[in-house]
Amino acid sequence: MTAVDLSSFAGLTAMVLFTVNILLGLLVSTNYNPRKQWPRRHISLFKLHNWNAYLAFSIALLHPTLLLFSSTAKFKLFDILAPVSSPGQTFYNNLGAVTFYSFLFVVVTSYFRPKLGYRPWKKLHYTAYFAAF
Repeated sequence: MTAVDLSSFAGLTAMVLFTVNILLGLLVSTNYNPRKQWPRRHISLFKLHNWNAYLAFSIALLHPTLLLFSSTAKFKLFDILAPVSSPGQTFYNNLGAVTFYSFLFVVVTSYFRPKLGYRPWKKLHYTAYFAAF
């Protein structure tokens, strides 16, 4: 298994985790109560949403980092941070970078939610839907 294969697997895993996280966020926003409805257990959806986001974000960070260890991909650090002229699939690499930076924006603004207030933070948090698209 090569570094490119591991990177592909990490990217797909991150995409699945981000999709699950958006669905968890929708449950949190609609005040879904797992005690009263399925699975009738005490589960903190907000904590699950946060930890899943941290895991997804970490794996999304691992995805391009693995390409640095591939001799065939020929990626450099600048190609990962700003893939304007990356060695291959420039358009898709730029889409991935925009998505990653959008999710980074969502995570960073979440730390400032108490200072921003709920409504302005919620509008900034909608960036996650843009990133998912």
